[in-house]
Amino acid sequence: MDHFRIFLLTIAICFGLNKACKINHIVFHNELAPNVDLNIQCRFGDPSVKPYIIHTLKYKAPFITIPFKDRRGTKVTKCYCVLSWGENPTKLFDIRVYHSKTIRQCGALRSWIARKDGIYYTQDYWKPPGWVLKWQEV
Repeated sequence: MDHFRIFLLTIAICFGLNKACKINHIVFHNELAPNVDLNIQCRFGDPSVKPYIIHTLKYKAPFITIPFKDRRGTKVTKCYCVLSWGENPTKLFDIRVYHSKTIRQCGALRSWIARKDGIYYTQDYWKPPGWVLKWQEV
């Protein structure tokens, strides 16, 4: 009987430690100005690769979300995005919007808000975003 209890305890611990990891999210908001679109071009991995997530976000439209999971093991997950605005984009920023730690993150949030005076950021669900970057002129 003691062996059976130890077996059940071992199984319970294994299933408890291996529970599913929640999806991470990178979120973009466009708060630039009426009739001003935010252009988003993102890529995972090396910042020199061609973007494969391309989206135009209208002003005050519902935000765009990029859901993903961190890599397992010692490799880190990185996501780079070029944010630009205007019909002929003259203001842009190429930024690393996500960088994982050496241990896998579960349920991480990276929220980016584009406004005329710059880019705002938060990684907490309960904290307001703060100003982090000024737009670069091309």
